[in-house]
Amino acid sequence: MQTKGSLTYNLNKYSIERSLSPLIQSRFEYLMEKDPSQNPNEILDYSILWAFQFQRHWLHYKIPKWFGVFNSIQKFVCEKHGLSPGEYTYFANKVENDFVQENLALLLEYGVPLSAIQKIEDKVNPELLDEEVLRLISELDLDSIENLIPYEKEKIQKNI
Repeated sequence: MQTKGSLTYNLNKYSIERSLSPLIQSRFEYLMEKDPSQNPNEILDYSILWAFQFQRHWLHYKIPKWFGVFNSIQKFVCEKHGLSPGEYTYFANKVENDFVQENLALLLEYGVPLSAIQKIEDKVNPELLDEEVLRLISELDLDSIENLIPYEKEKIQKNI
């Protein structure tokens, strides 16, 4: 169960860090501090499971859906009262796509791991169109990209 405070904290932490590791660490420390007599290995396992569930349920589903609904409601109300509405679909899409560069979100659909996308992100101009991104990535020398593991290289080569 997420309180609004913990949901906000975890969403903010994930949006800044763009990794589950800080969420796992934070959850682990919180639970160990709450009850130091617990088995650290079990708490770590639970914290990892919790982080993946948070990502799947909240980041990839609930939060973007809520922002979409909120966006529709506020547009309706603002237009009815002659006000300029805000635009929340951009943020909803960023949350749903793990805060990756907008033109690289397509790679998630192609099955490229988020970790690989984050490693090649600085090599792709944010202004490129989808077709140009795919062409550029297919032409990249993947061996020259630091920290790109063989699994990530294979996924990029196979799926692009």
